[in-house]
Amino acid sequence: PSDNYVYAGFTVSFSALPGGLSSGETGSYFAHFKSSKASAFYSRLGANVTGAAAGTFRIGLGSATWSSSVAQYPEDLALGITYNIVTRLDLDSGVSTLWINPVDEMSLSVDAKDTLAWSAGETVVAYALRQGTSTGTGGADGPGIIAVDNLKVARTFGEANPTVIPEPGTWALLFAGLAGMALWRRRA
Repeated sequence: PSDNYVYAGFTVSFSALPGGLSSGETGSYFAHFKSSKASAFYSRLGANVTGAAAGTFRIGLGSATWSSSVAQYPEDLALGITYNIVTRLDLDSGVSTLWINPVDEMSLSVDAKDTLAWSAGETVVAYALRQGTSTGTGGADGPGIIAVDNLKVARTFGEANPTVIPEPGTWALLFAGLAGMALWRRRA
């Protein structure tokens, strides 16, 4: 495994299903890492209805492209529920990985089917959100209608994961502090 990773984590909720693009692809990407190279977007994360049951959708991931053959997370997702998303871009191999509602890095994940090729001197400079387009009939011609919150970009999974539970030592310090305050208040 590489130690040259960059992660992004956030919460997301969908209020409308992804729609089909005029090119025939379903859904679209809505978040990605931005390269220092113009128009180079990596770890493209999106939503579509490909393979999903009626009324549900799936999250997909492409390392360098978004197409109808992106890697799909193997779970149908519902509207109106908040999901915790973590993506990882391996800067050495060019492989992207996706987790939904992970407990830790060993949780179920999916790797993108494609890899990217870095240009000399190219670096990751930002994480970006992207909007879809409207079809005039109220439907989304892209990733659906989404709300993103708690965005974190980090060098470790634990820092990026929006669901990280504090270590037992953190809880011990918190309770010791509360007990100390209670004793101090009792004596005062």
